[in-house]
Amino acid sequence: MIKFPVFKRLRVENYGLYPGIAGQSGLDIAFERGPTLIAGVNGLGKSTLIAIMLRSLTGPFDLPRPAQDGDLGEVEPEAVPLNPRPLFAPRVADKAENATATIEVDIGGHSLIIQRRLSDLSIQKLSVDSDTGIGTDEGLFQAKITDLMGAASFFDTLLILRYVVFFLEDRRALVWGRTAQRELLRALFVSSGSATELSRVRYEMLSADSAYRNLRNVLNRRIKENDQEIARLTTVTGVRTELSVLETTLDATRVEEDELNRLIAQKETIRQEARLRSANAALERDSAVRELERIKVHALSQKFSALDDNSIYVLARLASEDHCLACETRRAGLGAQVTARLMANECVVCGTQRHPGDDDAPIDLSAERILDLQERIRASEVEIESNDRNIKRSEELRRQSLEALIDLAHRKAQTTEMVRRLRSQLPSTDRSADDLDERNRELRRLIEDERLSYERHRSAFEVALGESQSQVTRSQNKVATAFARYAGEFLKERCKIAFQPVNVRIGQSGGEFEVGLFQLSISGGALGGETPRTEPDQVSMSQREFLDLAFRMALMTVASGDGPSTLVVDTPEASLDFLFAERAGNQLARFAREGGTVGNRVVVTSNLANPELIPALLKGRPDGQSARSRVVDLIKIAAANAAVREDGARYEIFLEDRIRQAEA
Repeated sequence: MIKFPVFKRLRVENYGLYPGIAGQSGLDIAFERGPTLIAGVNGLGKSTLIAIMLRSLTGPFDLPRPAQDGDLGEVEPEAVPLNPRPLFAPRVADKAENATATIEVDIGGHSLIIQRRLSDLSIQKLSVDSDTGIGTDEGLFQAKITDLMGAASFFDTLLILRYVVFFLEDRRALVWGRTAQRELLRALFVSSGSATELSRVRYEMLSADSAYRNLRNVLNRRIKENDQEIARLTTVTGVRTELSVLETTLDATRVEEDELNRLIAQKETIRQEARLRSANAALERDSAVRELERIKVHALSQKFSALDDNSIYVLARLASEDHCLACETRRAGLGAQVTARLMANECVVCGTQRHPGDDDAPIDLSAERILDLQERIRASEVEIESNDRNIKRSEELRRQSLEALIDLAHRKAQTTEMVRRLRSQLPSTDRSADDLDERNRELRRLIEDERLSYERHRSAFEVALGESQSQVTRSQNKVATAFARYAGEFLKERCKIAFQPVNVRIGQSGGEFEVGLFQLSISGGALGGETPRTEPDQVSMSQREFLDLAFRMALMTVASGDGPSTLVVDTPEASLDFLFAERAGNQLARFAREGGTVGNRVVVTSNLANPELIPALLKGRPDGQSARSRVVDLIKIAAANAAVREDGARYEIFLEDRIRQAEA
């Protein structure tokens, strides 16, 4: 279980960007349970402020550059020095020479206080549970915060802070980012030992993959050069001609082999998508069937309150199936007849008209309700049958392609053997050609040895991957449920994620691995129905941002065991209309109200671009607290820029109106 940092207080002193207000210099924020709004116009230091919060915990270290800009799974899992290191000095005239930031956080019930110089992020003071004897060594701090959070390594601590706790401008799309999602699921839900082992063997496999590819490319160039020289030295025209024809055939065979592999992969993708749609349709069908049965049982329980549970069960079976439990006879229309009597307020056994009593509660057993549920069941079954046909068709085409591939392999082997025999017929009088041929065999042995080394590392990775996947799978249902809850605050369409096996390429040597990842489906829109959204451009910009935010909320809630956490959001207000802005505020407020007895903290920036987001967010504050107390007003605290000097009063009026709206 991961213990996320719960921010308690931040003090920034002697930093020119935040001179403070009369009687209180600098910046002093107490993060209480619920939402905290950092309000200010562009250029006042909102993003700088939350960057200070992040760097107070990460120090002058970050993820390797490829993990920030490229593939999270392709780097050595080690933290690297931050570049450029002086992040905050360039923003003020004195280069932040005397500026400090002091952050207080609670991690798993332990109090951590750390003070850093803003000029170079070096540690000035450090205490854990009031113990100040830890010192100021960065390595000791990294080990301590990693241990407190329950992460496998400081690399994983950085992953969690950078891409889960902090939702910044350079955020990754976790819903659609396969490697980002894979690595974060490992960091959040895999035990410390297994996560460390998986990272280690993955990096060793990637290193072996790189070594194999580099050696193969270099030696294959030498082999090609040697082959060209051998061909030049070979004077037997007929053999050379036949060899050339056969080598051309081999090249064509390789092209055909690549095309067949492409077709097989294509059919596999179609099959996987059909399986996902079929599974979703089955869930819809089962939901409708359960609802229909629930209505009938409830109706029978109320209309025949004198009967015991066994009798109600018998009547419910009669209303659900064309099957008589007395004589074991199946008769078409029997279930419909019983249901019709129930709907007509007649006895389902003898047909006698019953008069409802005063205690009979109204039951929605109308024909429209029944037909609606039956139509949902029928439509789901049609969808399942259609997808099953697509699956069978894809499997048949894939089978045909595999058979063709096997046949091609036989022909390739025969052609290769013919090439070998022809080369053995070349005259051996020229020792230079023989020497070159022997050299090529040695080079190929070296390539094969490196390939076998890669395969050994690949096998070790597959074992570790299987173990980690089994641990992640245990949390899949909780994550999906939490995501639906948070996404429902923002989207009116039905939205869900399902944990599905996906073939993922790891490394450059063609190796694919089946990895479980969450995939998104949304109902409605131009596509119609509930459809997978496998690419971020299949949803709007605003949907993309807040679906990804809902996914982070779900990950934090489940990974913490419903414990407290902090979510820091650099809000993408520009992409929101007024209704979406209100829903986004509701989404953030809901998360702010959770987190057990300690409670979550949600820190949100706003550049005062949207009048609906702020009131909705601030309504997530605990009862009895004013909305004004949850606002950090940088218009007053930060160094004024031209916009504030000219229009500061208008910005303050706008903010005050939003605060009053939240308190209404």
